[in-house]
Amino acid sequence: MIKGQIKEGTPEKILTQFDEYFSSAGECEKYKSLIDGMSEAVIVEDKNHNVVYANPSFAKLVALPQKDCAGRSVFDFMDAGNKKVYIKETDKGAAGESPEEQVEIISRNGKTMTVLVGATLLDNGCRIVTMSDLSKIGNLEKKFKVESEKYFHLVQKSYKEVGAIKRKLEYLNDLIMFATIDVPKAEIFSFIVSSIMSFTKADACVLRLYKRKWKGKFFIEYASGVSPEWYNKKPIEYKGSLIEKALKSGGILRVDDIQKEASYSSRELARKNNFTSLVIAPIDLKTKLIGYVSIYFKNKENLELLDQDFLTVFLKQSAIAIELNS
Repeated sequence: MIKGQIKEGTPEKILTQFDEYFSSAGECEKYKSLIDGMSEAVIVEDKNHNVVYANPSFAKLVALPQKDCAGRSVFDFMDAGNKKVYIKETDKGAAGESPEEQVEIISRNGKTMTVLVGATLLDNGCRIVTMSDLSKIGNLEKKFKVESEKYFHLVQKSYKEVGAIKRKLEYLNDLIMFATIDVPKAEIFSFIVSSIMSFTKADACVLRLYKRKWKGKFFIEYASGVSPEWYNKKPIEYKGSLIEKALKSGGILRVDDIQKEASYSSRELARKNNFTSLVIAPIDLKTKLIGYVSIYFKNKENLELLDQDFLTVFLKQSAIAIELNS
């Protein structure tokens, strides 16, 4: 739970007018891209269950042009019985519980789709609702006569996918709240590092900030998962560093074998901590470099699962939160 004083003139507009915010705030355009790029149907609804924003997958689900979805009640797409289930399931999701019952969505062309709903509550009563279409899994069962045990496994997998998407949206929502309230910087840094370690399954993460008054060097502000001597490392100069290499290569740099990376200056320390792989990612806003994170892995399998697109979006919002609390 994030506590603090609400600021004026900050991005809390996103909490009430998503469509307007997406079209007018260039720095947050990637939020729209994140939601629009999801294969699951996603809507933002107000406290009265009216659609504020809908992604293309939802528009396809209900057989309407995307622009015609906003302003409608979500109950336009279900009967009275499913309305009760939908309210119950989204209330549970907003409370942090997992979905249990399915909801039938009726498209404008009369077709019925079975979905599993998950919800993330925003501070003003709005919700981000994800809908996973389970009708495809049902058709698969009928076509190939999948055993009930395997079918249950597929449904459980869908539950997990909905939960993963929901959690990503929660990370972003928490960062938005950090941008709208006054909190100690250490709390922001701690949240950024711990969140990255959670959604990347990394073993350690180090956050450095760029300080121009100190001859443009990067200083450690927060670290987790590393040994105490890590804090004794010298400030890093930009020229010849891995962050310079990362920015020149397009933004995120992946180092599969730390011991073979000549630009990495603490190979012995990495070996002592059993780190084998590394990801360097910038925290920046447009052309302003605020800092970067070093994400360490002992198991290369977790590195292979890294969602670079989401990491990029998360760090963009991290930069906003840091800047607005400077």
